[in-house]
Parts: sequence; structure tokens; C-alpha cells
Amino acid sequence: MADDVVGSAGRGDAGGGTHDLGMWFWLSLGHTPAGPEVWNAIRALDYLETWPEVDSKRVAVTGISGGGAGVLDLVGRAPHRAQRRA
Repeated sequence: MADDVVGSAGRGDAGGGTHDLGMWFWLSLGHTPAGPEVWNAIRALDYLETWPEVDSKRVAVTGISGGGAGVLDLVGRAPHRAQRRA
């Protein structure tokens, strides 16, 4: 499963995010682009776990560039979702 990042054209969001919408105040309210990304990742994992053919103990999350940062954010904000594997 791959999700589109917030602000991408594939999601139907404004491509420039808060910049294009003139919503400069969002950061001062504590909103960041990372919040929705982590929320989307958690919800995607929740959804996958509803599939009978998915073993929830063997699901992995990976990414490169911004996706890699998203994985670190997911682990930091939802540690119950992460298990360290040697």
C-alpha cells in the first residue's frame, strides 16, 4: 500500500499546501504537515489489519527521502506500532 503525501495532486489537495491557501497561521496553531502524514500511516495500518490475509505481526513500513522521514515520525509518534527487528 502506498499513500499520496498531503498536498500532492493525486490526493486532490492544494499542491502548495498552506502556502497556496494563504493559511500561514496553521503553524502557530501547532499544525504541521507531519501530523496528517502520521495519522494517514496509522490509519493505513489499521485498515491493513482488517484484511484476513494480512498477518499484522509481519507488516513493515519503509520509505525513502520524505517517506523515510515519515517512517521515523510514525515510530516516534506511535511507538506501539513499531517493533525493532534485528
